[in-house]
Amino acid sequence: MLKRNFCFYIKESRCHRFIIFIGFLIIDLIAVFTFRSIAKPIGYEYEEIATNLLKGLGYQGKFIWAKGPEPTSFMAPIYPFLLFLDFKIFGLKAFLPVQILQAFVLAIVPVISYPLWKKLFKSEFVAILGAFILALNYPYPFWAGYIGVPTFLSLGTIITILFFIRAFENKRVIDFIILGLVLGIFLLLDPIILMIFVSGTVWMSLFLKPKWKVSYCVLILLVATAVTSPWLIRNYRTFGRFPLIKSTFGLNLLEGNSPIASGGLYTKEGVHTTEGLINIFPDTVLEKFKRVNEIERADICQKLAFNYIKKMIKEDPLRFFQLRLNAYLYFWLGQAWHINYKPALKEGWSGHVSKLLPIMVLVFSLLLIITAILGMVKAGKPGSIGWFIIIILLLYPLPYVITKGHSLVRYRAVLDPLLAGYSSFFIFGLLFRKREMKK
Repeated sequence: MLKRNFCFYIKESRCHRFIIFIGFLIIDLIAVFTFRSIAKPIGYEYEEIATNLLKGLGYQGKFIWAKGPEPTSFMAPIYPFLLFLDFKIFGLKAFLPVQILQAFVLAIVPVISYPLWKKLFKSEFVAILGAFILALNYPYPFWAGYIGVPTFLSLGTIITILFFIRAFENKRVIDFIILGLVLGIFLLLDPIILMIFVSGTVWMSLFLKPKWKVSYCVLILLVATAVTSPWLIRNYRTFGRFPLIKSTFGLNLLEGNSPIASGGLYTKEGVHTTEGLINIFPDTVLEKFKRVNEIERADICQKLAFNYIKKMIKEDPLRFFQLRLNAYLYFWLGQAWHINYKPALKEGWSGHVSKLLPIMVLVFSLLLIITAILGMVKAGKPGSIGWFIIIILLLYPLPYVITKGHSLVRYRAVLDPLLAGYSSFFIFGLLFRKREMKK
């Protein structure tokens, strides 16, 4: 049944999709080896958890100012376990196999985006051009070399969107059950995928009859909860409560709203906000951190964040709105000019990268976003699927707006295939109009 439903999206124009896959895979592999020649692969929290698993310590890490390794829910389980398998088979810090796997995963994204673009714009050429734009959209292919979830999350986002559309069109219980299974699996990769569910719920509330929308949404959530239940039960047994997949929200909220916050991952001085926060905590908080577990420290961070937010809104509302605007802009355009690149780069590259990277990220982001907006305008009144995509583009950034954006548009990467489709539609219109004028 699952195979039949999924094959619905990949049964046409196999030759075109195969060419797109091979072409994108070549670009991704070039990006991986370019990335490796410039930067040292760093697994961050994922690597730490995977290493502890390899050592037999269990799912542990030293996060949110822990004194030492302890049971953690800081990262959702799928990616750390993937790194663990990689390390177990190929050796500690053997990142290349995962990077090559990510190149393949990222090459699948335009292949499964192809029918979505074709469905939206009723044009095979627009779909092909969308894949070409996505391949040239820096730094999108380079996420294949990055040790983290963007590649898998990008794939998961498109798959979830496609199954939402499938369920919406068929209105069969089995399709909503399958959608719940898909959502649950990708929740264990990163809970931000819930924003696709929220967007889908809003979309269905606009286009489905009342008797359908509530029951279907409840069914999706029940199935997704069943899929994630082993992880949720593990967290309850470990911490005595159910953190929502990850324990990072309190820290992220504090990073985005503290006195040193910039709205992004780094302060304007180039200091990572997590490192800077330790200097502004009261001694009582630091002392309490030593006595409590990760979830309790996350709660303390959340309470501090809300206190800072209340104080900021009362005493300096302009700064609060400035931080929200910064976070929104950093989500779409990145914060690449505030990064200290030296720790991650190989010798001799720091100066070149620090000068070129911010410009490249900003230029490519602006080109993609502006042409996508023009494509939306050109498309005119959106159909039901068009409204779904627009709702996703509006709602997906909200968790980052109230917390913080990212330095290299990593959070936006999952939306790039959607933007590439509209950008393709606009560019196709220009080319077609130019050809007509020549005639």
